Amino acid sequence: MAELWDPCTIDREPIAALALRPAPVSADDFSPPGSEWKACTWRGDWYFLTAFATTVPATDLGNDARMSQFREYTIDGRTIVSFVDSDSPDTSCSGAVDVRRGAVELNVRTALGDTARRPLCDVAKEAVVAFLPYLPN
Repeated sequence: MAELWDPCTIDREPIAALALRPAPVSADDFSPPGSEWKACTWRGDWYFLTAFATTVPATDLGNDARMSQFREYTIDGRTIVSFVDSDSPDTSCSGAVDVRRGAVELNVRTALGDTARRPLCDVAKEAVVAFLPYLPN
């Protein structure tokens, strides 16, 4: 079985395109029952972007009972799932796409003490567009 993709290994181009600070602020691996996850977080001016690689399919991420505002759209022939965390709908939005071993979720969350300067789901979609060419198929 292929190893789970490490989001911290992504090329610098999408990080620069999103005007994120180049060094990740955190990197985590965790394995709750039934799945594996790897995460890498970068800081922007007013938000954090976390890329999660997981063995869970993208649709399952968005259809989780804790999520809302589920939407699907297509970019470059790939289906993207967009959703927000029901516990923090005004401070977080994610876009997820299926990859070779599960999915990659790109989560945009406002930094503590900051407010969103733009619609968070628009920023999440921009992150998907920037990352998509660099994700494993």
